[in-house]
Amino acid sequence: MEFLGERRFGRACLGVALSASLSMGCGPSAVRTGPTVPLPTGAPRTACESKDWYELAPASLNATAATAGIGYNVYYQGQFNGLGVFRPGAKEPEKLEDVWPRLSEPRLQQLHEARIEAVDAAAYRSLYWALGGLAGLAAGVGGAVALSDSHPNLAAASGITGLALSVVGVVGALVAQPSGQEQLEAEARTKLFLFPEDDRAAVDRGVDRSNLAARASCAR
Repeated sequence: MEFLGERRFGRACLGVALSASLSMGCGPSAVRTGPTVPLPTGAPRTACESKDWYELAPASLNATAATAGIGYNVYYQGQFNGLGVFRPGAKEPEKLEDVWPRLSEPRLQQLHEARIEAVDAAAYRSLYWALGGLAGLAAGVGGAVALSDSHPNLAAASGITGLALSVVGVVGALVAQPSGQEQLEAEARTKLFLFPEDDRAAVDRGVDRSNLAARASCAR
């Protein structure tokens, strides 16, 4: 993985916690960078086989991510190199979530997806903290407005409580959010096998198994 840099942009703090607690969402850009990896099944022999055939080939992916700061967002970019699963002749790899059922490598899938899910869980925790802070602020301010004429002291207390809850929500969101590096790696894993964290033998075996199934289906 090559880290390409970071950029900072100012925003309101709570808005940052909401927007940067999840990945940037533009989707990773990935392309084939080398020839097809030789596998025992070889290349597809017929048009029928080509319809359900997979090629394993080197690929490069440019990922983006964002983390929140106090009053600003930090944006990250990174380039990852690994292996992607392609349709014959395609330039962009398939999403691995679409490929797993045909690879039939449950242990490989479990370990690979667990690394992504850990980052997603942290991002959602950050979002929940931010939403809780907003809810507390809204309740406090709403209570202050409702009590301002009849009970000014209670109104002041309600407003202060709402502000305190919003601060707690912001701090919680900032602490819980995944790092920029973690987000970049999770984004790369949506389309690439990365080594040595992934089992190379299992990757080759799974793609070969899928192609054997496609060949058997066309032979019927």
